[in-house]
Amino acid sequence: LGALCLDTVDHVRIDLMTGSTEAVQHLVDTRRGRIVALMYREQDPRTDAYKVVMREAGREPELVLIPDETRPTNRALVREYVQQKGCPSAFFCQNDDVAIATYRALLDEGYRVPDDAAIVGCDGIEDGEYLAVPLSTIVAPTQLMCMTAWQFLSDRVRSPESPLQSAVLSSHLAIRATSAV
Repeated sequence: LGALCLDTVDHVRIDLMTGSTEAVQHLVDTRRGRIVALMYREQDPRTDAYKVVMREAGREPELVLIPDETRPTNRALVREYVQQKGCPSAFFCQNDDVAIATYRALLDEGYRVPDDAAIVGCDGIEDGEYLAVPLSTIVAPTQLMCMTAWQFLSDRVRSPESPLQSAVLSSHLAIRATSAV
């Protein structure tokens, strides 16, 4: 939501900076070598967390901007990337769809996850748990988010003139096999 929108409507936001910081720090703590971020934008809490943690760790950020969120596009992009630049020790991905495409691309190229490269996604989608090597991911409290939004809506219907309601919920890293040590 844009800043203007947040000033005029009730809203629930997820703090992705916290979970992203935790995820990138996990990769820094457990992986030597390059950690690549696959992101849509340079201005995003996930990208910001990546840059901060990498800088604090004295590591060079390697940000790759991706064109869209489709698995086939990102699978091809990652395959080409590792063919040209070699396989990094870890990938931090914009979301779980990008992470799943990265996982498939690495397997296509003969790499083993997590032995050759770790992967962390973001969203906590169910598909990630069904991979042969379950996906580490940043998880948002979806149930709490929905309950809070429903409560805000119910309150707004009962009292349309009440002050704006807002909540910021934290995300956290769920470490699974794709980034396990």
